[in-house]
Amino acid sequence: MSSDLDRSYAHCRAVARHRAKNFYYSFLLLPRPKRDAMCAIYAFMRYCDDLSDEPGASREPLERWRAALDRALRGQYDGHPTLPAFHDTVKRYNIPHRYFHEMIDGVSSDLEPRRIQTLDELYRYCYQVASVVGLTTIHISGSTLRMR
Repeated sequence: MSSDLDRSYAHCRAVARHRAKNFYYSFLLLPRPKRDAMCAIYAFMRYCDDLSDEPGASREPLERWRAALDRALRGQYDGHPTLPAFHDTVKRYNIPHRYFHEMIDGVSSDLEPRRIQTLDELYRYCYQVASVVGLTTIHISGSTLRMR
């Protein structure tokens, strides 16, 4: 690994260790490459969620993060320490890019007060802010479930 990539993974591990609470300890059960990948995805998603939760949050920072996402997925980084490890993980584990756009769409919807009116609206929101996390991690951990 290059030193920039090493530093990026170290940053992502620190974010996960300090912010993921008990969730981080589940990563420790994984082999180092998968653990690092989970930390990179967590750090990306944590930052995304933080942008929507800040007091006075607006769409602009999320749209800048979406643009940084698109550049990172092409291997171009804007200086954010998470992005080299994030890009390496997405590429290595062949994670569909749409999941990350879905997540940004979901947290963006938190910026405006609204009342969810239908089960379809609730499903869509839960998919964007929760299900895509699980779908993303399946690419890293691999599915161990078997149908009998």
